Amino acid sequence: MKIAKTLSIILMMASVGCFTAMALQIGVANEISNEVTKYELQIDSLEDPDSKTNFERVSYINSRWNNSAVYLAFAAFLFILIQQFITWKYIEKET
Repeated sequence: MKIAKTLSIILMMASVGCFTAMALQIGVANEISNEVTKYELQIDSLEDPDSKTNFERVSYINSRWNNSAVYLAFAAFLFILIQQFITWKYIEKET
């Protein structure tokens, strides 16, 4: 039972870590979007013909950051489910 309790605590800490990393990644993706918007406005004023390719490149990076945030949310959800199963199966029956 001590192993089940330890594993339960580790899984809960892992889910909190995933949620924290997800929030940080969403924040970074939003910051990238803000910088791209500023950069795009500066380029529009200069009428640079290559501005569209730069915008597309950074938009792709932004979408990858958002995709990884979704994966972290899914991992955190799975950690919570496993932790709840361990609690139900092993820890609650002990008390």
